[in-house]
Amino acid sequence: LLAVALYAAAPHHATGPQAPSISLPPPDAVTHHSITLDGRNIAYTARTGLIVLRDPDNKPLATMFYTAFTTGGAARPVTFFYNGGPGSATIWLRMGSFAPMRVDVSNGGMTPPAPYRLVENRYSLLDETDLVFVDMPASGYGRIWPGADAKKVFGTDNDVQMFAQFVESYLTRFGRWNSPHFLYGESYGTPRTAMLAAALERDGVSVNGAVLQSAILNEGLASPQIYGGGDTTDWQYVFDLPSEAAGAWYYHMVPGAPRSLAAYMAEVEHFAMTRYRQALLEGD
Repeated sequence: LLAVALYAAAPHHATGPQAPSISLPPPDAVTHHSITLDGRNIAYTARTGLIVLRDPDNKPLATMFYTAFTTGGAARPVTFFYNGGPGSATIWLRMGSFAPMRVDVSNGGMTPPAPYRLVENRYSLLDETDLVFVDMPASGYGRIWPGADAKKVFGTDNDVQMFAQFVESYLTRFGRWNSPHFLYGESYGTPRTAMLAAALERDGVSVNGAVLQSAILNEGLASPQIYGGGDTTDWQYVFDLPSEAAGAWYYHMVPGAPRSLAAYMAEVEHFAMTRYRQALLEGD
């Protein structure tokens, strides 16, 4: 991390009035650790680094920062994680959720002020998949390349192109093309995942699965209290109810629920689209 931080903070000297330059990114920072998950000791490598993104003319556009936790198996699943925003680094999925180490926070209450501490994360997904946490360009330690046009980096389509290029570059650099590939997006990362999966498939990269956390695939149905705008409809509640019910079913919080999730979902969806929807229309 120190090498990456020094790179990010280092002054960049122009070679000419219109030709800013920058040295190549520093070598990756690599350390080795182990963690016990479900009674199994897992040795892993932690790696942080930068991948340079380029335009169609092979000119540098930006760098994307990543943190990877891998166990050495070339055919093991590899999952790419990213938070949303857009504009957010992926610190929340990494240090708050699924990395082998996480920040110790209170459960269901206010976390006391600093100093904070790191603890082994017994909820880490490292026992199932290698983990690659990706920061979008210009977040974390990533930077727009000096002299590059930021308009070629930002925006819905450009964002997807940047992430697709990152994934393909990572698979090539570390020989992971034969690994099962998964995408894990949060918030804005969920529409990014939908678009990214299509972009990767067009480039010949198979995607074995995707996880959508805090999905917002249709912002037209979002609450105006969150996103601003005009009046909302009741459809967001109708569509949200099955997800809430599925979570309750999984945690055995639904008395008398069918043993089959599919059967329960059919019942809930019918209720949501009929009696529940009608009640919302008639209520205040």
